[in-house]
Amino acid sequence: MASHLSPLKVILSRHQLLEQIDNGVSDKRELYGSLDSSRTTIDRAIRELEEENILSRHGRHCEFTRFGRLTYNYFNRLSKEYEAIHSASELLSVLPGESKLEQDLLDGSDVTLASQRAPAAPFREISGVPDDEPIQALLPILFPQQLQFICERLNHGSSIELVIHRDLITILKNKYRKEYSALRNSDVEIATAARLPQFGLIIIGSQEFWLSVHRESGGLLGLINNTTPHAVKRARKLFNNIKKQNSGCEPTSKI
Repeated sequence: MASHLSPLKVILSRHQLLEQIDNGVSDKRELYGSLDSSRTTIDRAIRELEEENILSRHGRHCEFTRFGRLTYNYFNRLSKEYEAIHSASELLSVLPGESKLEQDLLDGSDVTLASQRAPAAPFREISGVPDDEPIQALLPILFPQQLQFICERLNHGSSIELVIHRDLITILKNKYRKEYSALRNSDVEIATAARLPQFGLIIIGSQEFWLSVHRESGGLLGLINNTTPHAVKRARKLFNNIKKQNSGCEPTSKI
């Protein structure tokens, strides 16, 4: 490990002790009583933290150095960001390394995994949308629940933009004639593309987004939901960039 990362390694291994000090338990005698470790182990941990300039000790009193405080705070921020990545690990692990799914889409998100018994159950979470919220949807493959949601929002007067795989047009015409007719007879704008990411995206105005990850076989693996304003803004930017990359945008009446 690079030498400049050594303090982070020590913070990771001694995080429980540092949490106590951060919470105001700074006397060694109090640390002995609050931690489920031997005195020898605690003394060794304090020495390690002193050697890395994270803690300074005055008699029995331990406190952060300025370097230690900044490094500890950075570690906690990094840990929180990684927690968002880890919670979505089952979904992210099936996506190629070059996928356009960045960290800021995950911060503050909730993950719902699909089960074998009820593979479409996560889509039930998409509900309670105000009538005046515009909808943007990226559909590399078509789940009936997504199409049902879009048609429901269409009936409630929402403006809708779609970016879909071009093969879905034939599926819509042949399998979902009623829904396809509703789309054709509306002002919905569809951009068709020959290649899209291995995830779908439904953005509900400035309120939230639902990102669906599917297996290569086409089945739903799970959903990522995020309502934080920054993440929703980034999702809209991602949608618009993908739409811009595809020049097949035209009203559904022409498809």
